[in-house]
Amino acid sequence: YADYIGDRGMYKLSLTRAAEYFNTHFDQEGVHIENSPEYHFVMLKELGDFLKQVSRADTNYYEILKNKFEMSKKYSRSIILPDGLLPVVGDTGMIKPNLEDYYGPEKEEEGDQIKRFTFKNAGYDIARSKDAFLMMRGGYLTDVHHHNDDLSFWLYKKGNIFTEVGAFGYEYSNPLSKYVRTFKAHNSLVVDSDNNYGGLGREVKILDGDSSTMVGISKRPKNTDFTRKIKYNPDMTEISIKDKVQARDNSSHKYELYFHLDPEIEVSLKDKTAILKRRNIEIGKMTSTAPMKLDKDIFCKNYREDIKNTSVIVLEVSGKDQLVDTKIELK
Repeated sequence: YADYIGDRGMYKLSLTRAAEYFNTHFDQEGVHIENSPEYHFVMLKELGDFLKQVSRADTNYYEILKNKFEMSKKYSRSIILPDGLLPVVGDTGMIKPNLEDYYGPEKEEEGDQIKRFTFKNAGYDIARSKDAFLMMRGGYLTDVHHHNDDLSFWLYKKGNIFTEVGAFGYEYSNPLSKYVRTFKAHNSLVVDSDNNYGGLGREVKILDGDSSTMVGISKRPKNTDFTRKIKYNPDMTEISIKDKVQARDNSSHKYELYFHLDPEIEVSLKDKTAILKRRNIEIGKMTSTAPMKLDKDIFCKNYREDIKNTSVIVLEVSGKDQLVDTKIELK
């Protein structure tokens, strides 16, 4: 608008504000720090348009922002599920982004071999192939568009298996709008039924793993350090999850670990084993060293649209320090 009316002072001020925003909200790997894949793409489009409208002479940030835009391709490609949709992480609907809308015509073939993509600052650890996707979350740099999803994971193998509740909306008078942001609505940890706790930044982070192991730690739970290690095999048919909880106050606590299933997955418990089926066909099983029970929840595919009922596997242990080993075996 400032350019349209010829107000150069206003134009320079607005350009400076926009450039500073883009520089602070896209990190050095080109990932938008508000921890929502959908919002990453929303602001990526804005950044791309901005770079088309300005020149090097307009701002000292031009080359920096151009480089961040190029760096963003790695995350933009890796965060998309094999079926082309986004995982409903943070304030994200299950939408289908077209990368050509952001980067123009580009083609990258997806092979059978698992590829690993780790974004430690933003807090995403992703392993994927053309039919499999595993992601662990471990970042919290801002409250905006972020959910309480410390060390939550998403598992896709020929379709979604372990997901999250998703995004409901912004009408905070509605209990669901608040609930979808809580730990219980994710594949995370709840301590002593304390479903909401604060703390930003490096209190939750991705740690160094190896080529087939994801590691993260969160110090945000009530009086507890929570460490999760996820190991996967080359074809993503065997996933091992080690959850370690340690009480910082040397007291006993109740620990609940939640595992949300996609609405397409049917589950039944048999001999301390969760049998997983998709459309009445058995696709695998889950076992754990912790007692296992089933609960019910919802899945919000795209905010208020297409809300479905689904099942949750809940593991519950009590004590000071606990180690829970969980195995997921897929066919």
